[in-house]
Amino acid sequence: MSFSLDNLKDPKLWLRAGYTLLSLIVIGYLWYWIFYLLLLIWVVQTGFWLYGGQSNEDGLAYTKFLAQAFYQYVEYITYITDKKPYPLSYLP
Repeated sequence: MSFSLDNLKDPKLWLRAGYTLLSLIVIGYLWYWIFYLLLLIWVVQTGFWLYGGQSNEDGLAYTKFLAQAFYQYVEYITYITDKKPYPLSYLP
């Protein structure tokens, strides 16, 4: 890895930095709503578990989908992958 001021001229670097900032803004804005969505999912799944003895399969599939979408953001923001998250590419 070379450290050079020439790297600052690379348009791919600036595009990636802009997409990462956009992802952080989206997550920051939605964080409040994500908490309440997770709380709602927890209440519903706990209700199914208490009354039926098992979780709702449709709810599990939806929760898994949300977790994968969120994980895409975390991987992109922390530079683990170059694959862009949802509004910038396809959902998982």
